[in-house]
Amino acid sequence: MSSQTPTQVRKLEQQKRREEERFARWEASQKVRAEEKAKQEEIKANSWAAKITKTVSPAAIAKMAEDEQRIKAQQIAKAAQIAEKKRADAVKRREEYERNYEPNMQRKYGLKKAFVIPPITSWHDEEVLPIGSFWEFKVSTRDDSEFAKSRRRNPENQRKFHAYLAEEYGRNWLEATEDSADDCAYLCEKRREERWEREQEEYDREERQREELEEMYRELEEKEAEKEEMERKLRSGEISKKAYYEWECARDEEEWEEQEAYHTSGLQIWDSMERISIAERARLARKAERKK
Repeated sequence: MSSQTPTQVRKLEQQKRREEERFARWEASQKVRAEEKAKQEEIKANSWAAKITKTVSPAAIAKMAEDEQRIKAQQIAKAAQIAEKKRADAVKRREEYERNYEPNMQRKYGLKKAFVIPPITSWHDEEVLPIGSFWEFKVSTRDDSEFAKSRRRNPENQRKFHAYLAEEYGRNWLEATEDSADDCAYLCEKRREERWEREQEEYDREERQREELEEMYRELEEKEAEKEEMERKLRSGEISKKAYYEWECARDEEEWEEQEAYHTSGLQIWDSMERISIAERARLARKAERKK
């Protein structure tokens, strides 16, 4: 009599069925693989190479292999020749582009006609700027190059460009050129830098004014305190009227000198503004003459 319980019996039967199913799947898989291998062998036996091997002599096969290698070598050589020609053509195009780069950029971006900058002083000569000048400053991003960048960094080229702009747009040329035909990335960057500097200068100027105002108040307080002290000494008899008068004259003379210096400074500023006004009228007259 078996000692196994019904549950154990069912588990053993289930396990046996699973093993049988796995074995059946394995047999089916092996059969499919065998059929596939036989099919591949049949295809291989019926292939062109196999037929040739069966019907053509070993010498002929060797000759065919040699011809195939020769054809492949010819194809490789031809491909290398085509690649070399493409490389040589690219080098030629690049050299031609570089050779014609500056003349093309001058025509595209430079001055359209010669421009004359008048002499700064009587011992300077006028400066004639040829057609095509300043292309390096106005070149677009697409046409820019290291050569153009090196020309933009040249201090002499910058000086000439600034002189041209000052003659064409006036003393405030940096702001006047904004959105003009001569505006460019170089001027945009300089504008940004100058505005930042102006902000810093304005802040420094306000600080100086505050300090000067505080200094002026201190000096006024000190002068008032000195005057009160001298008047007290005069009333108390510590100093004579003559000494008080001499002190008063010395202080008045000092104030007159300060006023004279202030007046002289004002005249100098006015004279400078007058010279600037005359120069601006002359520049506008030259500009009108150029447009005739």
